[in-house]
Amino acid sequence: MRIDRSPIEIINDRDGDVVNFFRVLRERPEELIRQIELTPFARSEWEMAGESTDDPVERARRFYLRSYGSISGPTAQWRSGWRRQKRLSRKADGTGAMSSAARVFADVGHL
Repeated sequence: MRIDRSPIEIINDRDGDVVNFFRVLRERPEELIRQIELTPFARSEWEMAGESTDDPVERARRFYLRSYGSISGPTAQWRSGWRRQKRLSRKADGTGAMSSAARVFADVGHL
């Protein structure tokens, strides 16, 4: 997953949650990953993730949860669904895959 540095890298700052997510991932990755690992894979968590918070780590966790658990993406105006899997080929609660994806982001050295 190594990519060459671009002279200009733009993160979509139309949604401040995107910028906050990458800032927290860059500055406090272990704290964010730990919070993601401790998140129960539950519809109530996903619904709560749409609420605002002033804590940057919690804001990043909620954005990540919306990104991971949504069908239409984290910024969709219509809540079209919640991701779930009927065939259990991975860890049954889904949290293993969720935290693994966060670790992939954290391994990118040039954030």
